[in-house]
Amino acid sequence: MSRESADRSNTRRHARAFRFVVLLGVVSFFADATYEGGRSLLGPFFLMLGAGPVAVGLVAGAGEFLGYAVRYPAGLWARTARSRGVLLYTGYFINLVALPLLAFVHRLDMAVALLLLERLGRGLRSPAKKALLADAGDELGLGRVFGLHEAFDQMGAVAGPLLVAAALAGGYAQAFLWLFVPAVAALLMLTVALGVHRRGWGTGPAPAKDPATKTDDSLGSRGFFWLCVLGGALVMGLAPMILFGYTLMAHGGWTARSIAMGFAWAMAVSALSALVFGRLYDRYGTPVFRFLVVLVPATMFALSSGRPSFVSLALGLTGWGLSVGAMGGMLHAAVARYAPTAAGRARLFGIFDAVYGASWMVGGGAIGWLERSNPSGVVVFSLACSVVAAYALHRQGRLRRRTP
Repeated sequence: MSRESADRSNTRRHARAFRFVVLLGVVSFFADATYEGGRSLLGPFFLMLGAGPVAVGLVAGAGEFLGYAVRYPAGLWARTARSRGVLLYTGYFINLVALPLLAFVHRLDMAVALLLLERLGRGLRSPAKKALLADAGDELGLGRVFGLHEAFDQMGAVAGPLLVAAALAGGYAQAFLWLFVPAVAALLMLTVALGVHRRGWGTGPAPAKDPATKTDDSLGSRGFFWLCVLGGALVMGLAPMILFGYTLMAHGGWTARSIAMGFAWAMAVSALSALVFGRLYDRYGTPVFRFLVVLVPATMFALSSGRPSFVSLALGLTGWGLSVGAMGGMLHAAVARYAPTAAGRARLFGIFDAVYGASWMVGGGAIGWLERSNPSGVVVFSLACSVVAAYALHRQGRLRRRTP
């Protein structure tokens, strides 16, 4: 094959892979608009239904744990193209229908059940989706692909809270009902995206990798272990947004609409953060995580007061968005480097996400308890988690230096 023909082949592969990433990003835009729109109201909604702060923290954490724990068996199942398609359709359907059904719920136990069901659906489809994205990342750059996808996620997470904030004039039920609109759009776009993936992006030679994005196979299982510790410690020190919404309404005097708007701002920051940090990760690798080790406890310091000032709240929400976007743009790209195949990647994503979710459950419960008994302890807890994350990052650095 001539050099010119090879260049044309690589260009076509690149374009087809990028088209798939964008289409799957549109799916995530509508999906996040649905469930993040609903989740932006869950703190105030649970308060209205009579939940306490510890219960909210534990439920939010348990939802994350369930959603992440189920990713391990889902990752083991997602070994073939057929099984990945089944998991995607099933997971997205459950994930997208659960929170709009809150329009018909008036009991706390039913609301909790739907929250857990929504997280379950998200967990079922996640390893398969990330394995497909990692496949495209081999063409386009892992950090770039996961950062771009995370940006679509967070743009949807901006649109959803804005949608429910506008619909709140008719009450919670009307706001939740409107979420059926993006839910249907997401399922339709999923069919289009999977059709593009089935056609693939050609069989020509794979493009040469940038040295900064080479596969870290030589780091072995120890490197993956310390990556799990790093991600788990970072997310353990960052409280779920549901708990912030509950605290602001219960003790800060905020309305449900203003909380949804604040949530939208955090998601807008997260979208930009994912794009920037995804590209930084492709260029510099895991040392970029040093920024998060500092940012997470600083964010919790700004948000730890039940009645934060406007400046503290703005800084805290901005820090929360930066943290979530950076983690979304970098952690999954880091996981993808440990396996070269879609089946292997799905399994590793399942393992990593189970650890990640368990950490979020423990952190959510601990922060919820500290918010009630000792608010100043929230910052100490977050700082301790960052110390563990810093140690894990140091161990990863030592492994990289030993690599020939």
